[in-house]
Amino acid sequence: KKLTTPDSRPFAYAIAYTVMNCGGAFSDNLTDFIRKQEFHFLGQDFSGLRCVLLSSMFAMVICTFGCLLLRPLDAVDPLKEEEDARQRTLRQLELTPTLSNSPASRYSPGGDMSGGGG
Repeated sequence: KKLTTPDSRPFAYAIAYTVMNCGGAFSDNLTDFIRKQEFHFLGQDFSGLRCVLLSSMFAMVICTFGCLLLRPLDAVDPLKEEEDARQRTLRQLELTPTLSNSPASRYSPGGDMSGGGG
């Protein structure tokens, strides 16, 4: 909610959902392929399972830094937004005519609309 506008929120959700589905579809096949291999890197042998775990860690680190870079510089306070929305709602309710503050109540006896004379 903090990173999108109300107009772009459905599109952002669709992209996030698509990325999650693609990740689920490709990760199983890629994991099975890598897990069965052995890799020689920097003079050491690495099992395929260790490479899968390391690649997951690197992906998580890259995503974390990406999210930190995409974070808006002006931090939004969600509690202040909720309070502002609550204040707007209260102002709208104050402006909404009710039986006690409607113009018709001025002409009824006693100021109420119950119809009972006074």
